[in-house]
Amino acid sequence: KVTKKHFVGQNALASTLLDLIHTDVCRPLNTPTKGGCSYFITFTDDHSRYDYVYIMRYKSEAFE
Repeated sequence: KVTKKHFVGQNALASTLLDLIHTDVCRPLNTPTKGGCSYFITFTDDHSRYDYVYIMRYKSEAFE
């Protein structure tokens, strides 16, 4: 039987705005938008927890 180990990490948030940004590209949507976009990328500021979502037609747009 596999046992689960708890992640031990830092709980402190970034001290200033835009000091640390988390990002994630999400898989294709089942139903594209009217503009034909199927992917989206999220940006989250670690300090304020402000989220920004950008929709994309192709996954490769994330690297532009």
